[in-house]
Amino acid sequence: MSHDTLFLAQAARLARSLRLPGTPPGAADADLVAGELLAASSHLQGRTSSAARTAGWREAITAADPGLLQVLAYHPGDLVERLTPDLLNTSGWSTLVELYEAAFHLAAAEAAPGLAPYGRQVAITDLARIRWVLLSAPFTPPPVLDGDPPTALTIDPADRRRLEDGAGTDPRAGQRLLTLAQQARDDWAAVLDARDDHPHLAARLQNLETDLLHLASVSIRPSTAAHATGAPAAPHRERDARAVDRAVTGHLVRRHLLPRFAWGPSARTTWRLLGTPARAATLTAAAAMAASAILFVLAATTRHTWGFTAAAWAATAGYALVAAATVLDRAAAWPWLLRQPAGAAIGLVSLAAFAPDWWRGGPGETGRAVTAAAVIAATGIGYLYIEAANHGITGSHLARRPLGVGLLGLAHAFWTGLIGLRFLLPVFAENPDGKPGEPAPLSIACWFAQTGCQGQALPAGALLALAAAWSFAVGVFLQIIWDDQPATAPLAHVSWRRGG
Repeated sequence: MSHDTLFLAQAARLARSLRLPGTPPGAADADLVAGELLAASSHLQGRTSSAARTAGWREAITAADPGLLQVLAYHPGDLVERLTPDLLNTSGWSTLVELYEAAFHLAAAEAAPGLAPYGRQVAITDLARIRWVLLSAPFTPPPVLDGDPPTALTIDPADRRRLEDGAGTDPRAGQRLLTLAQQARDDWAAVLDARDDHPHLAARLQNLETDLLHLASVSIRPSTAAHATGAPAAPHRERDARAVDRAVTGHLVRRHLLPRFAWGPSARTTWRLLGTPARAATLTAAAAMAASAILFVLAATTRHTWGFTAAAWAATAGYALVAAATVLDRAAAWPWLLRQPAGAAIGLVSLAAFAPDWWRGGPGETGRAVTAAAVIAATGIGYLYIEAANHGITGSHLARRPLGVGLLGLAHAFWTGLIGLRFLLPVFAENPDGKPGEPAPLSIACWFAQTGCQGQALPAGALLALAAAWSFAVGVFLQIIWDDQPATAPLAHVSWRRGG
């Protein structure tokens, strides 16, 4: 099968990626526009310069029926299907790129015919997505919106080189593809950043994360652009392009994926950004945290109370390794959701300050303590469900993501409480005064002592469960007044963006 025939066979697949759900059929309009485009293309395809062909398309769109730009923006799938094979049989991909470059810049320059001011803004959002899907095709498969597995488009190298202004033999060949793709990514990311300003787009992006993950996964570098065009790579530009890729991906994780409680996609995307030292520190931190939990369980179920101290030291080492990984690469901190242990630490301090005797209790009070811990933890998780729903999360994602984030928050509260109860509260917590002639009251340090608390305190498991649940709930509700950020936001106080 020739490259031309292969692209035509994939045109229907591309059309489905371009067509957003909820868009009404536009077959009749697309038929009319396809005829106009075919007539205009007859004298454009002979131009050797891509920039000249793009300028020609701008002229053709401006001179055409005002409805042409609306079909380009709102019915790209119908249009691609109707332009096949008459217009796209020799240079399908580059023709579509040049056509939509012209349409996007006309709309952005307020020179779009037949569009009212608000209609122009609506058209820009749709055209930005179409342009990005087309220009990202040489680097990654188009986004999947209909449940089909992602399939890369096979584009003829000659068709790719046609996008360059020269013959494709210059060492800089591939630079125009690189530049256009980076610009299209920036423009589409800017639309997603302000998607609440475009209710029509927010309503039709029913699977927003498909577009977000597609945007975050694309690596636009000179090496990949040069490979796409068959021209030599530009190694001296590779480092700068890698830094841009990293900045865009990090922005999408912090601005979009984490606020949607998409911990799994965020963690996988972040992992790709990390270097070997940061990855090693992260894995070692996770191992230390797991060891801490195991040691605590062993100590709580046996008489080896030294395990409580060992568990606290393991948790401390885990957080020290998280800090080290963050110093090596700030992205390493994002999947740990460090606002949660920071908030839990404040919750633990408040518990000791407001109720210094909270840990006391006889054997008959263990059940009430565990019940209270469960109710408090459920309240905190309930708040996370409300927050997630208000962030636009729906369906199965809403059913499981707040629970997952809540469980991670409870784990952080456990480790924070373990460290605080072992090393901090025994030093700073207030101890009640004893009565004359009676033994001195036990301090909270008895819970990890070899002699134990002699039945005057909650068992270690119930004690830490109550402390963790309280600390977790306080940390969650603290987000209401803490920088107006979600519970999943990175631990930072400054953002260099308009509006703070």
